[in-house]
Amino acid sequence: MDSDLKIKFKKNKGSMSKQRRYIVLVIMLFLISGQKVFSATVRGYVRNYNGNIPIKEALVAIEPQRGTDFSAQTMTDRDGFFEFKEVPQGTYKIAGMKECFYSNNLFDFFVSDNGIYNVKIKLIENPKGTDDMSYCFMIGGIEVEAAGRDIIPEEIATTRKIDSGEIDHLQASNLGDVLTLIPGVEKSGQMGLAKQQNIGLRKVKRSDSGLYGFESFGTSIVVDGNEISGDAQAAGYVSGYGDQSGTDLRTIPADNIASVEVITGIPSVEYGNFTDGVVKVETKKGQVSRRFKAKINPNTKGFSYNGGHKFEKAVFDYHVNYSYSERNLRKNGDEYQRIYGKANFSRLYFDDKLDARLSATYTRIFDDEEPNDEYHIQNTNRGYRTSGKIRLKYKPESHIKYDLFVGIDLNSKDVIKQKMVVDQLFLPYG
Repeated sequence: MDSDLKIKFKKNKGSMSKQRRYIVLVIMLFLISGQKVFSATVRGYVRNYNGNIPIKEALVAIEPQRGTDFSAQTMTDRDGFFEFKEVPQGTYKIAGMKECFYSNNLFDFFVSDNGIYNVKIKLIENPKGTDDMSYCFMIGGIEVEAAGRDIIPEEIATTRKIDSGEIDHLQASNLGDVLTLIPGVEKSGQMGLAKQQNIGLRKVKRSDSGLYGFESFGTSIVVDGNEISGDAQAAGYVSGYGDQSGTDLRTIPADNIASVEVITGIPSVEYGNFTDGVVKVETKKGQVSRRFKAKINPNTKGFSYNGGHKFEKAVFDYHVNYSYSERNLRKNGDEYQRIYGKANFSRLYFDDKLDARLSATYTRIFDDEEPNDEYHIQNTNRGYRTSGKIRLKYKPESHIKYDLFVGIDLNSKDVIKQKMVVDQLFLPYG
């Protein structure tokens, strides 16, 4: 009996030890899986050791030494700026290289947190020319600042952003369709071009049909830094024209939109007069590839063509769009047409210190709405909108910058409204 008891006791003890090992293993796996993976941002400038002048198109490389296998390379911009994002924890070597300069290396660069590391790299000119890129040791050649965290964000505004990929997936035809991707945005009209579309940030619609009166005002629409003014419509509404409303979003085609940012918090005063929020639109510009796109839906058809050309120090691009929509297929002439064209030109002057950008936009509307009620109300619009801007950025020194912006927006409406009026006619009798 004692022997049997001892055997049973040993088996239980072995079973308990296995259970303990299993519990310890589970705890270790839990702790390992719960560890946070850090990723930092390493950025900075490459400058000339003599004169502290920015060096553009310099090669900056980050290579692993211990504890990581992450590596990357990048070229500096015209201000000598470079940036590496999502750098994991570990020890690295940072190297800066440029033709006609000695290369400079920083060893044992340790990334220990998910903050921002600012690195300043200085290179000495090599009198031997471009064939010799040997290393030159210097004191203070590379400076590293401690990692910084954005504990308090720089901007207190609440923003939501949509890029061109989401817009293409939605198959949107105008800016109003794009804003359906933003939750909590009140918008009049359904998707498409059949009905006028207005937006009201932090508004509540009084009906299911749309936004009317002051509900459609108060939101500033800014396209490429140029505000689309709605003051004329607001003045008309105050003067007694109750059918006036805010900016019609159908005039901005979606095929030419690069990104849309909706600001509903406390935006900067640079966005003009607003009370509810800002819709900031950035259109496609620069050296864009040639692209033809067509859309054919039951009641909406359209096409767009984009293209761009790059010269030695200049870039010219253009964008053309045509859209056609039928409201009621049973009525001839009940339709909406939009013709849109835009051209951008940019060039660098004075050794790339002056960046000049010019832009012009033209939109023509042919809106014919046939009668569909007992009053036989017919609306016709032959208006157009044109805008242009000139932006000059001059940077004579690395710490001096001048920015000039001049924009103009002209909105002309040629609206005709017809209504059948029935008068009673009294004839004398007898």
